[in-house]
Amino acid sequence: DKNYSIIGDFDLIYRLSLTWKFVYIKKPLGSYRIHKNNLSKNNILFIDELQRWYSMQQDLLPKEKKYISEKILYLKSIELIYEGKRLESFGKLSKFSFGYYQLKLLIILFLPLFLLKIVKKYKY
Repeated sequence: DKNYSIIGDFDLIYRLSLTWKFVYIKKPLGSYRIHKNNLSKNNILFIDELQRWYSMQQDLLPKEKKYISEKILYLKSIELIYEGKRLESFGKLSKFSFGYYQLKLLIILFLPLFLLKIVKKYKY
């Protein structure tokens, strides 16, 4: 879909999965290069595209809806932390069901700023 700069592959695989069965191959079939101008490092654009994609999906299963909505909430919370809005991010903790994203966010909330900058380099 030409509307997506970052999540285009995700959208394609999702649409293909509605018609075709996939198998898992446990070895790399491709590679990619990371550089400072990668669009995938633009978290705001990623969140925006994922939200637009999510809002257009009619046929998601409840489990899929929950996973994607929590992923979006998590990414927004992380961006708030990087903007220096830790309290606002902390307030979003109660919106998560207890699990992976809630625990990860709680840990990141209490990291000192210098460690956050290191963590951000490795993507969350």
